Amino acid sequence: MPGPGTNRREQILRGLLFSLQKGGYRCFRRHYVGPRLGGGRHYADILAEKGGKRYLISLRWRKTPGANEQTLVFEVISFLEAVRRGRYEKVLLILGGPGWSMREFYLKELKRHLREEKAVIFTLEDFLTRAERGRL
Repeated sequence: MPGPGTNRREQILRGLLFSLQKGGYRCFRRHYVGPRLGGGRHYADILAEKGGKRYLISLRWRKTPGANEQTLVFEVISFLEAVRRGRYEKVLLILGGPGWSMREFYLKELKRHLREEKAVIFTLEDFLTRAERGRL
């Protein structure tokens, strides 16, 4: 049985796909990225392609604040490893929902701690705007 928020997340993923396709991107759902750092299989919610560039997209939805929102840093590092292997241009993480107590840190401060500009974190609204304009 789907957990709480599953239907909402699915609706948002459909909206992301619509916006990406409107912006001229070819999209694939639940894309296998490769082995995850530390073990296991790693998937992106969406793989978007345009102009020979491939983007990994992950929607992170939080209904309520909680300690596990800090796992986003590990998610960024895991995706960056896939980007470093050379198969992808960037990883785009989308923060959706009202439960992000660390939202400002992720949107404004985390990039200071990363050595490269290959991971971009968006609010849902900002991502949809950029996707529709074809400017990831």
